[in-house]
Amino acid sequence: MKREWLRSFGTGILGLGLGGAVSYWYTRQQKGTDKAAEESPVVLHHCLKYGLPSTEHLRFHQNFVLSFDSAKRNAKWVLEHITKDSSSGQGSRADVKFFEDAGLEPRFRSRLEDYRNSGYDRGHLAPAANHKGNQTALSETFSMSNMSPQVGKGFNRDYWARFERFIKTLAWSHDDVYIITGPLYVPQRTPQGYVMHHPMIGKPPCLVAVPTHFYKVVLAESKSKVPFGSSKVSVGAFVMPNDQIQPDMPLTAFTVPLEMLEDVAGMKFFPGYVNDERRQLLDAAATRWHQAGQQQKKFMKWGDRSQLQGGLLMLEAPTPPATVQKGKQGRPSQKLLPSTGGVVPGGGTQPSGVVGALISGATQDTLHVCDAVECKLPGEDWFDSQKKVQKKL
Repeated sequence: MKREWLRSFGTGILGLGLGGAVSYWYTRQQKGTDKAAEESPVVLHHCLKYGLPSTEHLRFHQNFVLSFDSAKRNAKWVLEHITKDSSSGQGSRADVKFFEDAGLEPRFRSRLEDYRNSGYDRGHLAPAANHKGNQTALSETFSMSNMSPQVGKGFNRDYWARFERFIKTLAWSHDDVYIITGPLYVPQRTPQGYVMHHPMIGKPPCLVAVPTHFYKVVLAESKSKVPFGSSKVSVGAFVMPNDQIQPDMPLTAFTVPLEMLEDVAGMKFFPGYVNDERRQLLDAAATRWHQAGQQQKKFMKWGDRSQLQGGLLMLEAPTPPATVQKGKQGRPSQKLLPSTGGVVPGGGTQPSGVVGALISGATQDTLHVCDAVECKLPGEDWFDSQKKVQKKL
């Protein structure tokens, strides 16, 4: 199973980055024409005599691939493959420095100086911690083409870091984990209609766009210790605002239907595996888990509307960064949710939670990731505790 869908997936994902290049060529069937034309079914289009405009570039690294958008000077997507072994080891970031991507033309790449005094962190899209299996793989994650401007306090150094940790732990309970991470640029609603508004950093004309949101789509595959003795794949999509996030916000509040994310991002994810039937089932589960996250939020206090951005409410960009309120809020156990089945497209109900997943597992080979594992982040002090450990090393 794995070999078949990976072959299709490889073709599909390369198509995301190379789709423009394919238009250099097109096939013309030359029936009844001269012999030379018949021997050359692929002919260069006459418009392309001097080449196509180039706006994005594929960059290959040991454990990840990315497509770099030279207009926004951000990666459009970063695709990682991690395992328990590749994400654990002696790789250290202690002496590693950020570096500009020499494989990109200097005027189109993101630069170290773009981030200086910008107020934004150089946020990894493929996290260094995912690639501790060897030093080379870890060091490659510090390429500036793998960075995107992220709000630091309350996001990159807090909630997003804990989210990255949650994704990494999937490799401990699955054989292979594939992760696609990228930025989103979501418009704001105004009386005049939707308007795109997001900061830019750097110096004109070579500016770096600051995303309004970030997404992760994860596909985790297990070949052992799964229900009914068959290979299991779990998939989930998450969208978060590039903003301070309440530390005890339930992760399920940021689950999104895959189709909605694909519509906003303008691309398909894992096209070699996720077909229409699987997407429909996954999206029904994503909606159910999002509703569970909304139920949990009712027990919390919210200081700013931007805390609600993300998840299914992602048609507007977040308001300016809010001050995260301190204090402890009630945290109902996620194990109690969801308590009722979700509505499946086309009618009927779907059993909820892990029990429902096991029941449907008899006939379905795909679970939502929150049905396969508990979608819960490590403790709020996890990031600070990790920094203290790193200082001791």
